[in-house]
Amino acid sequence: MKQKLSRYTLVFEERNGVLLYNTATDGIMQMDTDLLKVVRKYWDRPEALETVHPDLHAALCKDGFIVGADSDEAEELIRGWEKQLNGTNVFRLTVNPTLNCNLRCWYCYESHGGNLRMKEGVLERLKKLIRKQAAKEGLGLFTLDFFGGEPLLMLDEVVLPLLEEARQACSEVSVKLNVSFTTNGVLLTEEVLKRLKEYETGSGSLSFQITLDGNREYHDNTRHQGNGAGTFDTIVKNISVATAMGVTIFARCNYTNHNIGSFADLTDLFGKLTPEQKKCIQFDFHQVWQDPYSTDTEAKLQDIRTLFEQEGLSVVPENRLTNSFCYADKRDSVVVNYNGKVYNCTAREFFPELSEGELNEEGEIVYNSRHERRMKLRYGGVACKQCNVYPICHGGCSQEKVETMAFDACIRHYSDEQKTEIAKGRLFRLLQLHEKKKGNSF
Repeated sequence: MKQKLSRYTLVFEERNGVLLYNTATDGIMQMDTDLLKVVRKYWDRPEALETVHPDLHAALCKDGFIVGADSDEAEELIRGWEKQLNGTNVFRLTVNPTLNCNLRCWYCYESHGGNLRMKEGVLERLKKLIRKQAAKEGLGLFTLDFFGGEPLLMLDEVVLPLLEEARQACSEVSVKLNVSFTTNGVLLTEEVLKRLKEYETGSGSLSFQITLDGNREYHDNTRHQGNGAGTFDTIVKNISVATAMGVTIFARCNYTNHNIGSFADLTDLFGKLTPEQKKCIQFDFHQVWQDPYSTDTEAKLQDIRTLFEQEGLSVVPENRLTNSFCYADKRDSVVVNYNGKVYNCTAREFFPELSEGELNEEGEIVYNSRHERRMKLRYGGVACKQCNVYPICHGGCSQEKVETMAFDACIRHYSDEQKTEIAKGRLFRLLQLHEKKKGNSF
């Protein structure tokens, strides 16, 4: 049978030999340079290796380095992604109760002026939407996220009524309910936590994403109230109370070239949590999007991550380790703004002209042409599908694709060298995890 080398195979020559890596399967093979010469000799007709070196041929086929000559690898990837993105067993509803906020962070992309709060009419439409989606056949998980603005500003008017509706609707049809909040944490007092935990179901979960911007000095210079008052101590106290109550916290650590070193102070602070509390919190590092990339900062970040792990604090794996799609790429994921406008992405301003539909009076989502364009462009163009890091990047998130008109080249403008570095970074992170798991070198 005619075969070919997978287009997603990359070769990295190291001091101790050679590593083959396949970005589609995450297959990794170590060999010496002599064996690589054998592979290269049959690069254009790898089926011949079955006779020349059957064990090598079998290993290369097993990990996806060799595929059938007629194999359309990009389409095979897309078929798998279609099942992942178009599944109907999970529905994710993100609600913006308000775009108003009690803080004024310099890098926030949203404007908070005016009375940007949900009215009763939109609230009733959302209740109908929750009922309809929870009752859909085959649904196993309903995820209700609160975003904004600061969602806890509308705790009584919007959040609790929607939680009650979701709890009842999911309970009636035995659907699991997960609830999460993206909040600055200032209003997350013990009293508020107790009220929210009342809506925590036995099979579901309750979690909060709360942002920290370094130690007290850096955080308070960034995340402060309108009158300039700092928030660090209040937020840290609320996180401590939440973890003591067994509530899951995702601490998003927004770092810059200036504040990265200050996160070391957090290891002393959160290192004092009890072992049970530490199980309830994860730290997730993200560079502020306006901040320029720096190799020095990346090196410092690795040191900070190590400090956290040494204190028994859980750190979310680096993004380069995951090739999963964004929630905005999934068909059964929707963001409903305070005014009833529908979106997919929460990382852009909620301008009316950027909406992808509207929630009607019957609690049904009516999508527009912008949304349909997003769905069609999820898998990128021809240039993406021919790229050897396509399985990792898949052309970027669908938001970037909606905003891009040309697909005859990389929409992220990666050079060949950058693509190689992306694959190499993912490969060596996989190797690090393998070493950590096995307790020895690969």
